[in-house]
Amino acid sequence: MKSAVIIFVSVFFVAVSGRAQDEQDEKVVDITRLPGHPRILLLQDEEQIIRATVSKDPVWSRMHDAIVGEATKIIDLPVLERIQIGRRLLDKSRECIRRVFYLSYAYRMTGDEKFLKRAEREMLTVAAFKDWNPTHSLDVAEMTMGMAIGYDCL
Repeated sequence: MKSAVIIFVSVFFVAVSGRAQDEQDEKVVDITRLPGHPRILLLQDEEQIIRATVSKDPVWSRMHDAIVGEATKIIDLPVLERIQIGRRLLDKSRECIRRVFYLSYAYRMTGDEKFLKRAEREMLTVAAFKDWNPTHSLDVAEMTMGMAIGYDCL
């Protein structure tokens, strides 16, 4: 009886694992079919839609001007430094997101290479940090998000 149970359980697990593998194979994404970058926030050719909206809507126009204005101010700031406050690097991670997002938007909307070059400089600086404070996962997650936005948009 004991050997029959062992055989049944063994056959059951083999059958289930084979079926699970078949289902997993169906869900594997063919990365050769993914659209090119950008594909996270501001998709390719969406700049024209935003420009048209900015030219017609004063709220959108003010928002656009504010973001490009902030990106212009970022150019004159020193690049981010890895200065940990207590046990956290979170303020630097969030500043990375802000800077890279604004600079990416400004570059994509204006085509002015000064925004591209500064975003690249920020990203290379952050990539050269000794680490992103792995003891606090939110520091790492938000720094990764900032870098992902820049990688995708630029």
